[in-house]
Amino acid sequence: MQYRQHLASALVALGSGDEAGALAELDQARLAADALDPGGPRVAEVLGLRAQVETLAGRPAEAREALLSAAAIWERFPEAAAGLADCYGQLAALSEGLGDAVAAEAWRLRQQELERG
Repeated sequence: MQYRQHLASALVALGSGDEAGALAELDQARLAADALDPGGPRVAEVLGLRAQVETLAGRPAEAREALLSAAAIWERFPEAAAGLADCYGQLAALSEGLGDAVAAEAWRLRQQELERG
């Protein structure tokens, strides 16, 4: 299966309430993305989706780990500033949800800097 097919299957699984299936498909999507574009934006995209699933599943530590990994990838691709800004926004929201207002504000500031260009 191709990278995008795994992403689509993950979304279908998630839509049917199958978190484990969605995560398994995202694992496969990550492998396929890494084969196409080692450590590139496709991998960061998969990690961002994984973070969303982990958040929905009530696992903020796993979501944070996925987002930090995605941010590290996006930071190497300045032409993909929108992806990085979105990642920072997700990290801000996650930090806020965890009650860490200082981290949330720091991520928001980083997001705003990117969006201002």
